[in-house]
Amino acid sequence: WALAFDLAVLRPSLTAEKIISLSAAGEHDPIAAFEALVGMPIDQYDRQWRERILELRSRSITAVQ
Repeated sequence: WALAFDLAVLRPSLTAEKIISLSAAGEHDPIAAFEALVGMPIDQYDRQWRERILELRSRSITAVQ
């Protein structure tokens, strides 16, 4: 859910055109297709994604206290 939330809300990457391109890649090279979707190497995206999700978590914990 966190990845979908990131791609759809936090860093909107899921345009209709990109979804079509991603699905057209099929199983040929899913990593390259994902990298094209997010515009960066997967390891770089992963680091940034984890930081964004942890930031959300820390904000929600702080808001509750």
